Amino acid sequence: MAQNEFYIEFITIGPQIKVTAIDPETGLEVSIIAPTSATQQEMTRVAVEKLKRRIERESQPQKEQKKPPKEDDKGGILV
Repeated sequence: MAQNEFYIEFITIGPQIKVTAIDPETGLEVSIIAPTSATQQEMTRVAVEKLKRRIERESQPQKEQKKPPKEDDKGGILV
């Protein structure tokens, strides 16, 4: 698939539409909920931008996870 091609799915749920964007290369997906008054082009743009941000965030190295707080010998937390 060409770069920046995504699968887009539209599901009507009452007065809203759930839009899911999926990256076929990574399998990452995101969803948005939009009013039925929004155009398909607007909904697609928002969902794809959200997916691009997620792909960018996932591709960055993980930050060092926070270490659990140190405890004293009596079960309290040292600050």
